[in-house]
Amino acid sequence: MMIRTLLLSAVILLSAGAHALTPEEVKGMALGETETRVDALVKASAVPDEKTAAFIQAMADDAVKTAGDKVFVILDDKG
Repeated sequence: MMIRTLLLSAVILLSAGAHALTPEEVKGMALGETETRVDALVKASAVPDEKTAAFIQAMADDAVKTAGDKVFVILDDKG
């Protein structure tokens, strides 16, 4: 629950910017130990953009899945 709150707080704090979310940032936020993932989240939030906010929201919605070193965002057909 604390991670979800942290992720939602990060989304709220994000503002538009000229930063592009990189595959390395995505992997950093989705894979590994909690502390490493939180560090990656903080770094990505420092220069946010819409894609970063969308990815963080997907994480909060439990729509981000991993398989090995691959990261997937599972989208539904509801909207």
